[in-house]
Amino acid sequence: MTLIKLLIIDEDNEYSISLCNFLTHSYSETFAVYYCKDLNDINNSIKKIDPNVILSSEKYYCEIKNYTNIDLILLSSLKNPETTIKTDYIYKYKDVNQIALEIINIHTTTGNKIYNTGGRILKWFRFFQPPEM
Repeated sequence: MTLIKLLIIDEDNEYSISLCNFLTHSYSETFAVYYCKDLNDINNSIKKIDPNVILSSEKYYCEIKNYTNIDLILLSSLKNPETTIKTDYIYKYKDVNQIALEIINIHTTTGNKIYNTGGRILKWFRFFQPPEM
């Protein structure tokens, strides 16, 4: 089964660790989750991890967008920010299960596919239809 490699980059280290731990434990069949501890070393973290999706705070979003074509999602502390009308974003202070589902939805709607290769069915299949093959 292919996991979505997710890199979380946020200046709130406590939030990043909590989100990383929750997603790692609750969605271990869907995500391989990492977070960037050293925010001065974002580029090296991206090269080392080679993530499928980057979840980034406002502070680093524009910089990251300039040098990568990886699925980039803004992790916003504002609900419906006007500046993100054309940007995939997730409000960071909501139920973490909803955050996980939105990451999956954004990742799959950009043309990426996640396949169930047998065994246990992924949790998100309850909410989304499997991709057509």
